[in-house]
Amino acid sequence: MKVDKQDPEVIGKNISALANGAVLGGRPKAYMIWGVDDDFNIKGTKINPNKEKVGNENLSNWLRHNLSRNASFEFSSGTVGDAKIVVLTIERSELFPVSFKGQEYIRNGVTLNLC
Repeated sequence: MKVDKQDPEVIGKNISALANGAVLGGRPKAYMIWGVDDDFNIKGTKINPNKEKVGNENLSNWLRHNLSRNASFEFSSGTVGDAKIVVLTIERSELFPVSFKGQEYIRNGVTLNLC
Protein backbone atom coordinates (compact mmCIF):
# COMPACT_ATOMS: atom_id res chain seq x y z
CA MET A 1 0.00 0.00 0.00
CA LYS A 2 1.46 3.28 -1.06
CA VAL A 3 0.21 6.81 -1.08
CA ASP A 4 2.04 8.31 -4.09
CA LYS A 5 4.94 5.95 -4.87
CA GLN A 6 4.98 5.22 -8.58
CA ASP A 7 8.43 4.02 -9.77
CA PRO A 8 7.58 1.98 -12.91
CA GLU A 9 10.45 -0.48 -12.31
CA VAL A 10 9.17 -1.20 -8.79
CA ILE A 11 5.61 -1.58 -10.07
CA GLY A 12 6.80 -4.10 -12.68
CA LYS A 13 8.77 -6.11 -10.13
CA ASN A 14 5.80 -6.05 -7.76
CA ILE A 15 3.42 -7.30 -10.46
CA SER A 16 5.75 -10.26 -11.02
CA ALA A 17 6.15 -10.93 -7.29
CA LEU A 18 2.47 -10.59 -6.46
CA ALA A 19 1.29 -12.73 -9.40
CA ASN A 20 3.74 -15.46 -8.39
CA GLY A 21 2.93 -15.09 -4.70
CA ALA A 22 -0.79 -15.44 -5.38
CA VAL A 23 -0.13 -18.97 -6.67
CA LEU A 24 1.86 -19.89 -3.57
CA GLY A 25 -0.84 -18.40 -1.35
CA GLY A 26 -3.67 -20.16 -3.20
CA ARG A 27 -5.24 -16.84 -4.18
CA PRO A 28 -6.79 -15.99 -7.57
CA LYS A 29 -5.60 -12.36 -7.46
CA ALA A 30 -3.27 -9.94 -5.71
CA TYR A 31 -3.55 -6.19 -5.26
CA MET A 32 -1.49 -3.01 -4.98
CA ILE A 33 -3.28 0.01 -3.56
CA TRP A 34 -2.31 3.68 -3.74
CA GLY A 35 -3.89 6.23 -1.43
CA VAL A 36 -3.60 4.22 1.77
CA ASP A 37 -0.66 4.54 4.18
CA ASP A 38 1.14 1.69 5.95
CA ASP A 39 -1.22 2.01 8.94
CA PHE A 40 -4.25 1.52 6.63
CA ASN A 41 -5.33 5.16 6.88
CA ILE A 42 -6.96 6.50 3.73
CA LYS A 43 -4.89 9.47 2.56
CA GLY A 44 -5.73 9.68 -1.13
CA THR A 45 -3.32 9.77 -4.05
CA LYS A 46 -2.48 12.00 -6.98
CA ILE A 47 -1.46 9.06 -9.19
CA ASN A 48 -3.36 8.67 -12.44
CA PRO A 49 -2.06 5.48 -14.10
CA ASN A 50 -3.84 6.32 -17.36
CA LYS A 51 -1.76 9.51 -17.68
CA GLU A 52 1.58 8.17 -16.35
CA LYS A 53 4.29 7.82 -18.99
CA VAL A 54 7.59 5.96 -19.13
CA GLY A 55 9.52 7.80 -21.81
CA ASN A 56 6.89 8.37 -24.48
CA GLU A 57 4.92 5.23 -23.64
CA ASN A 58 1.82 4.85 -21.49
CA LEU A 59 2.64 3.12 -18.16
CA SER A 60 0.32 0.14 -18.76
CA ASN A 61 1.76 -0.48 -22.23
CA TRP A 62 5.33 -0.16 -20.92
CA LEU A 63 4.55 -2.69 -18.18
CA ARG A 64 2.98 -5.10 -20.68
CA HIS A 65 6.08 -4.90 -22.91
CA ASN A 66 8.38 -5.64 -19.97
CA LEU A 67 6.33 -8.38 -18.29
CA SER A 68 6.01 -11.95 -19.53
CA ARG A 69 3.07 -12.76 -21.76
CA ASN A 70 1.18 -14.51 -18.95
CA ALA A 71 1.00 -11.33 -16.83
CA SER A 72 -2.52 -9.99 -16.45
CA PHE A 73 -3.32 -6.80 -14.55
CA GLU A 74 -5.68 -3.85 -14.51
CA PHE A 75 -5.64 -0.40 -12.91
CA SER A 76 -8.87 1.03 -11.51
CA SER A 77 -9.63 4.05 -9.40
CA GLY A 78 -12.38 5.40 -7.22
CA THR A 79 -12.97 7.57 -4.19
CA VAL A 80 -13.51 6.90 -0.53
CA GLY A 81 -15.03 10.03 0.95
CA ASP A 82 -13.00 12.77 -0.75
CA ALA A 83 -9.87 10.62 -1.16
CA LYS A 84 -8.87 9.14 -4.52
CA ILE A 85 -7.76 5.49 -4.36
CA VAL A 86 -6.03 3.54 -7.16
CA VAL A 87 -6.09 -0.26 -7.16
CA LEU A 88 -3.89 -2.47 -9.32
CA THR A 89 -5.54 -5.90 -9.62
CA ILE A 90 -3.08 -8.63 -10.60
CA GLU A 91 -4.17 -12.08 -11.74
CA ARG A 92 -2.20 -15.03 -10.38
CA SER A 93 0.45 -16.44 -12.70
CA GLU A 94 -0.65 -19.29 -14.92
CA LEU A 95 1.43 -22.04 -16.59
CA PHE A 96 4.75 -20.46 -15.57
CA PRO A 97 5.94 -17.67 -13.23
CA VAL A 98 5.39 -14.07 -14.29
CA SER A 99 8.66 -12.31 -15.02
CA PHE A 100 9.64 -8.64 -15.36
CA LYS A 101 12.48 -7.86 -17.77
CA GLY A 102 13.31 -11.57 -17.85
CA GLN A 103 13.50 -12.02 -14.06
CA GLU A 104 10.95 -13.78 -11.88
CA TYR A 105 10.22 -12.18 -8.50
CA ILE A 106 8.56 -13.22 -5.26
CA ARG A 107 7.83 -11.22 -2.11
CA ASN A 108 9.26 -12.16 1.25
CA GLY A 109 7.48 -9.86 3.67
CA VAL A 110 8.24 -6.37 2.35
CA THR A 111 11.31 -7.50 0.39
CA LEU A 112 11.33 -8.41 -3.31
CA ASN A 113 13.48 -11.45 -4.11
CA LEU A 114 14.46 -13.08 -7.36
CA CYS A 115 12.99 -16.55 -7.79
